[in-house]
Parts: sequence; C-alpha cells; structure tokens
Amino acid sequence: MNDICFRQAGFLAGIEYARASLDLTVNFMTFVINMQKALLNMKVRCQRIEAFIPGTGGIVFTIEHEPERTSNITNENAYLYDEGFIAGILQTYTGDEYDVREVDRWTDGDRVCRFIGCQKIACNKAGRP
Repeated sequence: MNDICFRQAGFLAGIEYARASLDLTVNFMTFVINMQKALLNMKVRCQRIEAFIPGTGGIVFTIEHEPERTSNITNENAYLYDEGFIAGILQTYTGDEYDVREVDRWTDGDRVCRFIGCQKIACNKAGRP
C-alpha cells in the first residue's frame, strides 16, 4: 500500500511541476534540455538522457549522486516517489501514460540513479525498453 501512495504522490507532483515549470509546447530535445535546467535549479542533477526509443516512448536517463538529498529522506520510499514524479512529467508532456522504474540506485552502491521508462501500452506489449 505504501508503494502505491509514494509513487502516486510523486506522480501528482510531477504533473503539477511540469504544468507550472516546463514549456510543454517545444520539441522533445528542447523539452529535455529545459527539464534538465529546471531540475538543476531544484538541486537535482539530471545527468543525461542515455536513450530514447521513439517507437515505444522508451527513455533511459541518469541522475548523479546527491549526498545532501539522500541524507534527508527515507531511502526505501524515495525511489518510489521519484518514479512517480518522472512518470508524471513524461505523461504531462507526451499525453501518454508512462511506467518508470529505477534500476540502479546510489543507496545500493551504484554510482548513479538510472531510470527506465516507457509508455504503458508499449511496456505491456513488448516489455521494458
């Protein structure tokens, strides 16, 4: 139950954040650049987009380690919120529902947090990107 609550809270925050802070009318690459700058202003270091797969809407991106952030939150729930937040941003921009999962985490000893997302309809048909 907590998983659903944390992910949904992040999702709703992502939708509102995208509506209030991002230009949703620009092309994808401009949107990504603007999102990186906006997240940096919030002290979230969106490092890079590693892949984008237009056919499935698949996206892979990383966020570099943020020690000041991880020391102030409960790590086991933070990734659920982040997954929802990113899904909310992507859905607001594209108009398609997204499924986002964090596959690498700083708290597990990884050097970055890596997120993989795809449009839900594509994820259901073909699996993850």
